[in-house]
Amino acid sequence: MKDKLLQYNKIVFAAVLVVFLLICYRLSISRTVEAWQLNKQLTSRSAHISDISVQPSYIVRKGRNIKNILGLYRIDSAELRNNIISKIASMADIENVHLSEAPMQSAPDSTSKAVLQQLNFAGNYGNILKFLNKLQHTRGLGLVRTVIIQRDKKLKEADKKLLACQIYLEMLKEAV
Repeated sequence: MKDKLLQYNKIVFAAVLVVFLLICYRLSISRTVEAWQLNKQLTSRSAHISDISVQPSYIVRKGRNIKNILGLYRIDSAELRNNIISKIASMADIENVHLSEAPMQSAPDSTSKAVLQQLNFAGNYGNILKFLNKLQHTRGLGLVRTVIIQRDKKLKEADKKLLACQIYLEMLKEAV
């Protein structure tokens, strides 16, 4: 009888163990497995979506922005000496800064994509700064690369308040 009772206890213990494992699986392990599979799925989708190369709207927006930025600094070299310098001179006159010289540029390199133009101005410090601000915010005149403001030794004694300003503008050549 003791043998039967021991065998009965083993069977009951095995049955209780199986039921206990099923309950544990249903309550916690199955949800953990589902969450792990969902995490794996979402991670693979996220990696695909975050890849910039497959986002055409980003590429289009980036191209449009680059085109707008290049448009700010693009010029036609034949137009430079006439229109752009006259626009800059009229802007300078409004701010009481006078274009004193626009030296001829050296022959541009045919392989170069940019033109560097030097313009010399004379005026007082405050007016020069106002003019520079206006020049930098005006579209289509080029990028202000260098500004040198110094006392001009050539000026007369009466004009000691005037400063000489050299501005170097860089402009992209128009595509042929």
